[in-house]
Amino acid sequence: MKKLSQKTLALALGGGSALGFAHIGFLQVLEEKGIKVNAIAGTSMGSLIGAFYAFGYSGKELEEIALEKFHIGQFITDINPLTFIRRGFISGKRLAIAFNKFLENKNIEDLQMPYVAIAADMMRGEIYKFSKGPVSEAIRASISIPGVFTPIKKDDMLLIDGGVIDNVPSDAAKDFGMDVTISVDVLGDYNMKKVPKTITGMLVASYSLIQQEYYKYKPSFADLKVKMDLDGVSVTSFDKPSIKKAILIGRKYAEKHLEQIKKLIY
Repeated sequence: MKKLSQKTLALALGGGSALGFAHIGFLQVLEEKGIKVNAIAGTSMGSLIGAFYAFGYSGKELEEIALEKFHIGQFITDINPLTFIRRGFISGKRLAIAFNKFLENKNIEDLQMPYVAIAADMMRGEIYKFSKGPVSEAIRASISIPGVFTPIKKDDMLLIDGGVIDNVPSDAAKDFGMDVTISVDVLGDYNMKKVPKTITGMLVASYSLIQQEYYKYKPSFADLKVKMDLDGVSVTSFDKPSIKKAILIGRKYAEKHLEQIKKLIY
């Protein structure tokens, strides 16, 4: 049987804190079905998952890292108030070290596919796209939720989480010039079922509400927009059962849209 030729595919992976683990399940299904991703644009948690994938980690390896090797929750939840620093609870230095460990101190130019991370410049109120330079710096800026992480100073900019302006960067993904662009939004419809237990949790949850409301009115440049509802998982759910559930939900939505994806790329 003749193998079908696939069109080139760019993904836009959206932010959503712990909900972003669903991106792993989505990528796993694409891999299992032989669908090649050619470029990734990511915001916040989408920038982190996207960077690891663009580096060369498989979907299965990403799941192993999330569950066994890199517990991002320790950097985000249960923060001791005594660690408070001037512009945010978390300096992010330990995160940058962890990113470099897994990404071998690589620059974006050295990744296996084109990659862009979205941050926001507080000084100008504009998007800043990381398309070159250290991958760890790009992720660290893109995940800098205001009030939680200290912002990144770069030249005359003060960079924070890209979700402030562009939480699902379908426009940046479209700019890669691939044949097909698919956006993946993990925020779904706002539904806070669990009360956050920490100040940091309140900040993350409040910020996610702002992101979602803004995104309702932002035009999408994607050929297919996948919007997930991660029922039972909250933006601050960094425990292993919640990560596993988010990954399974990501798989479910990939399978749900599989025929649409195939029609677009073949």
